[in-house]
Amino acid sequence: METKQPTEREQQEMKTKQKVASEQSIDAPDNTIGENVSSDKRKILERIWTFCVQHPIGAATCVGAVLVGIGTLLMGIAAIRSDSSNLSLKGEDIIKFIQAVRSEDSPQVKKFIQKIERNPKASDIDRAVAEAYRLEKIGKIDDAIEKWRSIANVTEGVNNGLAAGAWFAVGYLYLDTNLKEKKFSIGGKSFNLKPYYQGYQESYKNQDDIKKAIAAYDKVIHLKPDSALAYSNRGLTKYTLGKYNKAVADFNEAIRLNPSFAIFYENRALVKNALGEHNEAIVDNNIAIHLNSNSVAAYINRGVAKANLGNYKEAIADFDAAIRLDSDFALLYAVRGGAKANLGNYREAIADFDMAVHLDPDYAETYTHRGLAKVYLGRYESALEDHNEAIRLKPNLAAAYHNRGGTKAHLDQYESALEDYSEAIRLKADYAEAYNNRGLTKAHLGRYESALEDCNEAI
Repeated sequence: METKQPTEREQQEMKTKQKVASEQSIDAPDNTIGENVSSDKRKILERIWTFCVQHPIGAATCVGAVLVGIGTLLMGIAAIRSDSSNLSLKGEDIIKFIQAVRSEDSPQVKKFIQKIERNPKASDIDRAVAEAYRLEKIGKIDDAIEKWRSIANVTEGVNNGLAAGAWFAVGYLYLDTNLKEKKFSIGGKSFNLKPYYQGYQESYKNQDDIKKAIAAYDKVIHLKPDSALAYSNRGLTKYTLGKYNKAVADFNEAIRLNPSFAIFYENRALVKNALGEHNEAIVDNNIAIHLNSNSVAAYINRGVAKANLGNYKEAIADFDAAIRLDSDFALLYAVRGGAKANLGNYREAIADFDMAVHLDPDYAETYTHRGLAKVYLGRYESALEDHNEAIRLKPNLAAAYHNRGGTKAHLDQYESALEDYSEAIRLKADYAEAYNNRGLTKAHLGRYESALEDCNEAI
């Protein structure tokens, strides 16, 4: 699709990156922090970068909000030992390499770690880093966190670059381990697509771990205040706690430190969507797309912002672009289906929901929204099956009970519909639409006084 040129405002915001952009490609690893490297060492690091670009992390990348260290070098560029007698990297380089490809079960990483383990000249710190990575890969996350923490404590004050990298790994693991599906918010008309791409607040199992992640990133920033990645990841953790303005402040600092990195703009756009600043989110995503026209995250985020403004056709165009870039991501079809449903294109919406279910049969929201689309086509029995499946997969999904209640009302199952509306309200006390529909159903049954109470509650 044709990429829009940045507006005058966007161009002004991008002026700060021009000096950096003249010195390095915007598609190259961030080497504005840390030590300079020679051309041969840079080639090695560029090969790492190329590998990262060729092995994207799929769903996580699409959010444009989590694991921002993927595909970049973590704490700046440190020298690589080139003598054949010592195959290991400096501890900080190991962290950078592992962070760059952490989400891939990479044979390169395995081979690299094996060289460290087999090298009698590898340092204790190198071996500790390899052990931390091994613990992580076999699922012993708590042990991996403690290993990284011990590395940080031992090296802090001696090698602050390494300590900062270790603390970054601690924060990364706390952030990543608790992440479930990545979601945005997108609303509108009868198809309120929440919680498609909901805020990260609902995507984490353990809020205490998120606070620990913030503490770890605080340490990184204390040791290495020019780490744009640390500010960005700390911003993400603050976002998960609903601290939107503080999150924006961190993303602002990340952008100030490295204005050429598209993901920072994507992350800030995510928060601006949560703040209801959808036009501002579009501006940030325009910049992100200008910097990286292959950014799935930016197209999704921009589509979400446009949908929240009621611009469903433009939103669909952005979702189309995202699907061209990542055709196997189920939620892309789900959000596009929701946007099509909001335009009344229910058959096309159902086709998208079908594809989303095919790619991810365990996502409850897809079923209930497909069921809602079927209701508009009069396919009530099939719709009821979809709502039932959504509730089976996610028994606390208020929207599924509300949508099933509406379907039952169409089938003249009014008492059962009232039970579903009541359950939806129990799960979500401020569910105005559920109060309204329960009131209308009661009125249909002649229970006018109780119906009036529900309708008043809905206002």
